[in-house]
Amino acid sequence: MNQRKYCVYMHKNKITDKVYIGATCLKAEKRWLNGNGYKNNKKFYQDIVEIGWDNFEHIILDDNLDKETSKQKEIYYINQYKNNCYNRTKGGEQGIIKYNTQEEYLKKDKEYNHVYYNKNKEKVIQRVSKRQKERQEEVTKYQRKYYYDREEYRQYKIEYQRRYRQEHKKEINEYNKKYHREHKLTN
Repeated sequence: MNQRKYCVYMHKNKITDKVYIGATCLKAEKRWLNGNGYKNNKKFYQDIVEIGWDNFEHIILDDNLDKETSKQKEIYYINQYKNNCYNRTKGGEQGIIKYNTQEEYLKKDKEYNHVYYNKNKEKVIQRVSKRQKERQEEVTKYQRKYYYDREEYRQYKIEYQRRYRQEHKKEINEYNKKYHREHKLTN
């Protein structure tokens, strides 16, 4: 019987040195999907999107392992890097939370965000101001469109009413003439 072989790998952020440890029985590149395989890990995926997949170092730590050994190795490596790690769990089995309490997780998350903001302050400010500018342009564009559309609609409505009144008058006139002819009435 041919057993699957596992590998334990690490992605290391070249800017912050923060790491993600994982284990897989797939080919590593297939599991990674150029960073798209990590959408469930919000912080890790956010950094992948912001700095790019190429700004991570991809390292195979151990290869050709059985399932149990790969679980143990994953737990071991996550413990080694636990202070600078994207992993939300202790590793090995899914769902074992790395932090004892929610408060501990939120505190760690807040510390990370503070450090990231201080290191990339200008970049963050530029990104935020760019988003604000884009939103303002969208609002202004919408307001102009709404105003002009409203003005166009008003003009259309006036023209329609004028045309309708003229057509209606003609119809009434024709109907009256027809009625008078049929009943031989005179004006």
